[in-house]
Amino acid sequence: MNNWPLYLLILLVFGVIVSNMLAIKRLDNIKVPPLLKKQPSLSAELQSKLDKVEKELQLHQSRPQNNQE
Repeated sequence: MNNWPLYLLILLVFGVIVSNMLAIKRLDNIKVPPLLKKQPSLSAELQSKLDKVEKELQLHQSRPQNNQE
């Protein structure tokens, strides 16, 4: 019984693997409620905000960067 650290390490690795498998199984069972289907006005509002952010990002990327050199 001189190899008890090795046995402890094997048990620890096995425990981590089993706990991760159980956590993944639990995450797969979570049902996300479809909020955007119930509120179409929210979806349109979010889409307009996304379009505005994309336009700002394109403007920012098209500007010449003086700080890069």
